[in-house]
Amino acid sequence: MKPDPGEKYDAPRAERIAYLIAGHLRQTLSEVEKDELDEWITSDDKNQLLFEEMVSPWLLEQNLKEYDKPDEAAALKRIKEKLLFSTPVPTIQPNKKRKLLRWSIAASVLVLTGLAIYFVTQQPNNTTDTTEGGKRDIAAGGNRATLTLADGSTIDLASAKNGLMSSADGPDVLKTADGQISYEAGKETTGKGSHVLITPAGGQYAVTLPDGTRVWLNAASKLKYPVVFGERERIVELEGEGYFEVAQLPRPEVALASPRNDGNVPFIVKMKNGVQVEVKGTHFNINAYEDEGEIQTTLLEGKVEVQGRELRVKSQELLPGDRLRIEENGKWKMESGVDTGMVVAWKNGKFQFKDATIETIMRQVARWYDAEIVYAGKVDYHFNATIYRKENVSKLLELLEGTGRVRFEIEGRRIVVRP
Repeated sequence: MKPDPGEKYDAPRAERIAYLIAGHLRQTLSEVEKDELDEWITSDDKNQLLFEEMVSPWLLEQNLKEYDKPDEAAALKRIKEKLLFSTPVPTIQPNKKRKLLRWSIAASVLVLTGLAIYFVTQQPNNTTDTTEGGKRDIAAGGNRATLTLADGSTIDLASAKNGLMSSADGPDVLKTADGQISYEAGKETTGKGSHVLITPAGGQYAVTLPDGTRVWLNAASKLKYPVVFGERERIVELEGEGYFEVAQLPRPEVALASPRNDGNVPFIVKMKNGVQVEVKGTHFNINAYEDEGEIQTTLLEGKVEVQGRELRVKSQELLPGDRLRIEENGKWKMESGVDTGMVVAWKNGKFQFKDATIETIMRQVARWYDAEIVYAGKVDYHFNATIYRKENVSKLLELLEGTGRVRFEIEGRRIVVRP
């Protein structure tokens, strides 16, 4: 179903796929139609991504709001004008409350709009670029980072080849895949010193530490860790954002007398302001960017204890679904029942915003697209949006502009935000 280079936009094909996706949303497809939709989805990775985006509940919710306005026919007309082809769309008289039909039309218009944009942007004359006279845009970030070894030498991981990169500090350091490095497990070493993994703005990377712990590092972040962990505790230092899956490491006999003993060597993440998280085999996310004004620790699995120094609260234990927010003024706030999927959406390659301010969104945009954000007025609105991080920035901005509450201008790597 992917257009061939130079192929003109095929309206009937887009309309057919839109019909199938809308039918999927309404659960009205026949078995034959389900097979047809499945064949299209699995024929190309881009189709899979597009389908997932089109059925996003946040996008559907935003589109449906257009139909809850008093003048439903006018709302339909406004959305219809955004389409790049002339498919007849039935209108609804304002005095008729036909919720099922309204849902069907909303879903259909949504997927038609998305598919129209998708098919047209496949054409060569619509590709995005940042050259003069072309469409102003900024490409998404990718797997970029540097690794500084104990001897002070630095490896550019984006250009490094897969395989052994270093063994000078003790354990072998391997680049196992694009965006991932690891340390050879089980190798007897007596190495000293630390390694530092740094992602730039517009970069991300993952590392499997010498103890088997896996860490995903978001853009503009820094992780410092020892070449060889100690027998009594494992300590790393984080700036920015990271998602951790901590490996259990049984204590040696010499450490069994520790009063904190639970059978495993404690894993401790240190951050700014003396805050640290002590872990006992678990999955969690830490957001500790300087420009966020607070540290957020969100637990997905297991148990952690957050500890503070010179703060009003000395420690707090978290259970799955809890998020602890520590503000710079020392105030602690515990939240339960958090949507952890949204918290780690960045790790899974997505932006997900729910009731988010434009400032919250644009801080993420700045880090992922390595962009400067300039505000030309106050945008007093909360946004809902879901989109893949692999997309150019223009697609996210267009999605936000669809609310009618914000406008953007791209000037090189500068994004101007206007109400």
